[in-house]
Amino acid sequence: MSLTSSDNEYSPSDLRVYVSADTIKRLDDIESIPEQDLLGSDYFAYAQDYDPAWVSALNVGPAKSFMGGEVMPVWIGRENGGKVELQVFVRREAGAWKIYRVRDVTDNYEHPIFNAGAIAQAKVAAESGL
Repeated sequence: MSLTSSDNEYSPSDLRVYVSADTIKRLDDIESIPEQDLLGSDYFAYAQDYDPAWVSALNVGPAKSFMGGEVMPVWIGRENGGKVELQVFVRREAGAWKIYRVRDVTDNYEHPIFNAGAIAQAKVAAESGL
């Protein structure tokens, strides 16, 4: 599963360890839509590509309770020494903390994996060849 329009791949076993089953299903459903443009970048990093040098910029802030789970700020590196701030939402599933939602705070954007209308529209567009 790539979850992106780039060549980055996550193994199914890695995803199951760190990502909620519902989120994996939503991402799989979106990936199965031909020519979809709902995920134009990596769902977890909001980036097209990775540079190993960005790892040194990784910083995770304190978690706060949020709707039965936790939310935490995460900063990751970007090109030219920049950073992007993400909100990472986690909850307990099968006894482990798992990611169920990621939001790009820097660009005030969230991939529409929880937007049933956007997903339905992408399916209709794919079926009609638009």
